[in-house]
Amino acid sequence: MPGNRHAEDQPASPSGRSAEPEAPAAPQPADEVPSQTAGWARRLDPRVKWLVMLLVTTAMLMQRSWSGIAWSAAAALAITAAARLPLRRYSKLLQAYLLFSGISVLVSGMRFTPTDAGGGAPWISIAGDEALPTALSLLRFVPAMLVGLLFAHSTSPMELKRGLEQCVPHQPGKHRALPLEVLSFSAAMLFQFIPLLSAQWEKFSRIVRLRGKSAAKPGRVAARDMPAVLAPLLVAAFQLAERMALAVEARGYRLGQPRTASVVLRWTGRDWLALAAGAALATALWFIR
Repeated sequence: MPGNRHAEDQPASPSGRSAEPEAPAAPQPADEVPSQTAGWARRLDPRVKWLVMLLVTTAMLMQRSWSGIAWSAAAALAITAAARLPLRRYSKLLQAYLLFSGISVLVSGMRFTPTDAGGGAPWISIAGDEALPTALSLLRFVPAMLVGLLFAHSTSPMELKRGLEQCVPHQPGKHRALPLEVLSFSAAMLFQFIPLLSAQWEKFSRIVRLRGKSAAKPGRVAARDMPAVLAPLLVAAFQLAERMALAVEARGYRLGQPRTASVVLRWTGRDWLALAAGAALATALWFIR
């Protein structure tokens, strides 16, 4: 019958009753949603990622030759490619550091040679024996930056805080030698504020370009428009900090008080394999240096 068309269209369950629609799955918190571009690195224990990053970056920063830096760069590119790190998202940061490195190399190798008694301007030349050590010192940070960006991209603030708090077993009633809770909370807030401030910068720079009809490229602000961006950015930063403080206060969060963990981290075979691979890579880079 027309009145029962909707009931007839629904599939029947084995018991003869019409199947009820399934309830939608509860949305996951923003900090717990797995990233589609993080690859296998997202599924690792955050404590393992901490250890691997410290081992590998320390070995990369110990390089003293161009061959060592080349091997470090090859290893960093291989790791980021395997983990599917979107380098375009961090291209501005890398370009800014490379530009700073290039200027520093030129300044460190610059030589002023006075001319003859004619009183003309001195000759400016670049001394390779002074510029190359500066380039060697600065470029060895680039592979370590790539590994650090992969860690920041594949680890959410909540995972970072959880890993720091659970890296050392804590027994109730005993005082920890290291203030891990303070460190984890500070690190989580830092990782939370960086993308928020970046989004606010993009927002206010876009508003300034639209209202002032500026010809600056997206993401950039002309020098004359800088005060119009910095003033609301500072106000927005204070508002974000106040909201964060109110949220922490409303949830009853207190440093030093015993708290239960909703998720207890446990190492798996994948974590041990990643730690072994990171230790092997760090050892190989240490011998190459």
